[in-house]
Amino acid sequence: MHALPANKAATASVGGVRSGWFRSFLGGLLVLLSTPLLAGETWMQDPFATEQGVATSPAGNLFPVMGTEAPCSAADDRRPLRDLLLATVVDHALCHHARTRQAWINAKAQAAQVGISQGAFLPTLSANASITRQRTVITGNDPFTSGSSAYTTTDTTLSLNLLLYDFGARAANLANARALLAAANADHATALWEVYLAAARAYYQHFGAEATLIAAREAEAAAETSLKAASAKHVAGAGTPADVWQARTAYSQAVLNRIRAEGDLRTAHGILADSMGEEVDVELTLAPNPIREPTAPATLTAELPQLLAEARKLRPELQSAAAQVEAAQAAVQAAAASGKPTVNLTSGLDSSRDTLNDRSHGSTVGVSLSFPLSSGFNPTYRLRAAREQVAARQVQEEQTRHQVGLDVWKGYQQLLTEGQALKSAADLEASARQSERVARGRYEAGAGNILDLLTAQSAHADARRQHIQAHYNWHLARITLAQAVGRLEVP
Repeated sequence: MHALPANKAATASVGGVRSGWFRSFLGGLLVLLSTPLLAGETWMQDPFATEQGVATSPAGNLFPVMGTEAPCSAADDRRPLRDLLLATVVDHALCHHARTRQAWINAKAQAAQVGISQGAFLPTLSANASITRQRTVITGNDPFTSGSSAYTTTDTTLSLNLLLYDFGARAANLANARALLAAANADHATALWEVYLAAARAYYQHFGAEATLIAAREAEAAAETSLKAASAKHVAGAGTPADVWQARTAYSQAVLNRIRAEGDLRTAHGILADSMGEEVDVELTLAPNPIREPTAPATLTAELPQLLAEARKLRPELQSAAAQVEAAQAAVQAAAASGKPTVNLTSGLDSSRDTLNDRSHGSTVGVSLSFPLSSGFNPTYRLRAAREQVAARQVQEEQTRHQVGLDVWKGYQQLLTEGQALKSAADLEASARQSERVARGRYEAGAGNILDLLTAQSAHADARRQHIQAHYNWHLARITLAQAVGRLEVP
């Protein structure tokens, strides 16, 4: 199985041929190894091009509705955060939020694991070189035998090993890595959905807080007008001190509501900035109300069974769960092959030379069989654990499927409810507005009292807040249902 030179004479007889073949082999090897260097750094970083299966940026390429498919760039950080539309808010969040960047990096790391599994199909090549200096000193009374000698030996060895057969372990490991990459890509898509929904929710919350503050300021102004009117009537002798104190109480309550609305807006500002991946104190402004008026009651373009079927096809969580099952099944195959024999091809070249001009060259070629006899039943239990992992992943997939169905159901019912609530809130505000006008007219004409006016003003302010909230709740319900189905849209 091994062919080595028996002595120096045998080596010398073929030294020229082997030396020339050895130099040619080394020269070709150097060219092969230098090709990646000449091809550029990118090839060296990903020779199997595994990252082609990963999104080119944290925002992925799943959102053409955002108005741009360009990958995230450092230039995005220099854009002023002013007059933001929902599409701009979401696009910025997808590029800069830590959640999407972490999921993207995880997918890239798993792509590297695919490269590791692919590398197992290639031979391993190693080179070793050594220089040995040996010195001998002989002492004695005989001057002819006493003295010292030294010589240097140089050894160079090149060895190659190639796994020929392993009962499918490498193929199973590669299938496992590719399935986990599919799961990581689906997890990245899930992160995009979640960040999208959080940014849209924060956007509408900010708009709702702005509208609520405007309504609170208008209610404060109306309460102040009523206070001035009550005070003027009291001075003129047509009113009572009780009317003034009631009006002052209503005005103080309106001021308190305005202060709280300002605090809610500041809180909404921080939530929106955080959802975009920015610091909470960053300066940002939203574009003047570009949100279209919703239709009420809401109309759905598909019935519930159709939405459920669509969700089971599109939701990335289900895709990730299915890929996890596939990866676990591949792990079972790898575990089953781990305790079986392996067949390897081994080859080597060696060259030796010393200062006495003794040279030797040799080569080896062989096939080795490795058969594990006993490993403490580790393969048995690894296989058992892998099979149980498949069952666990299948249960997880079933749970995810049920959760997706529940998300669609809740989103569907919420959108129906918010559509009906929006219509009722609009009617409520219209009635409360008219009631306030009548109460104010009666009070100014002397036919009504201040209590009726303040009650009507409070009812109008509360009805307006409910209408504003119902308006943005409808938009949130629509986006939540779209996300539950697995498709996104920007108004």
